[in-house]
Amino acid sequence: LHERLRSGAGPAKMACGQRTETLHGLLEATAARRPNHICLKFGDHKGYTYSEVVAAMNRCAAHVASVESDVIGIVADRSYAMLVSMLGVIRAGKAYCPVEPDFPASRAAAMIEGASITHFLVPNNQMPQEVIEGFASLTVWGVRDDGTLVSEVGSVPSAPDKVPADVPDNTTAYVLFTSGSTGKPKGCMVPHRGSCKYARAVVKSCGLTEDMVFLLKTPYVFDVSIQDIYTPSQSAARS
Repeated sequence: LHERLRSGAGPAKMACGQRTETLHGLLEATAARRPNHICLKFGDHKGYTYSEVVAAMNRCAAHVASVESDVIGIVADRSYAMLVSMLGVIRAGKAYCPVEPDFPASRAAAMIEGASITHFLVPNNQMPQEVIEGFASLTVWGVRDDGTLVSEVGSVPSAPDKVPADVPDNTTAYVLFTSGSTGKPKGCMVPHRGSCKYARAVVKSCGLTEDMVFLLKTPYVFDVSIQDIYTPSQSAARS
């Protein structure tokens, strides 16, 4: 898996002039149209607008872009910072690999090894996470809702000059692992292009509009969660 990420294995590069779409690009496009529209709401909090979420995404990306690894692990319960972490990783041109806090250590170890993960993002108010505490070689950063990062020794420096101006749509956006019920869990690399097309198709076929509210009901380690997370951005709705 690591060699395939390094070699750029995946969909062929697009022809010159062909439209390029990315998952974070869906969010940016909606933020340009409706910057003050509520994008995310969790619990009793008033929520964050599209412009605020994009700003948090970019702050997180400025930190993540300096990491050499192609895949960044995320351990999180549902929260604003979970989504900001996911968006920050893909905006930095890298892929995220979601890990549930209650995963068995053996499954987490297989994922870390399979995707050559060296860094993890965790919502700052959910640290530490026991599932990754036994891996001394990992660097774990806490993520605040506004996209700033912290570590055990203080703030994490950002590198905004390293954030790519454009992320090709054949770039791997996320890596999901199979259950491992038939053996060792296997990683599946999913590029931006396919998920963007899926989001557009769902919006069109279901007649989704910007006045709707979407519920993030699926755990982020399952592929169905992509519909819950990224389709609202395409339709300018609230989730």
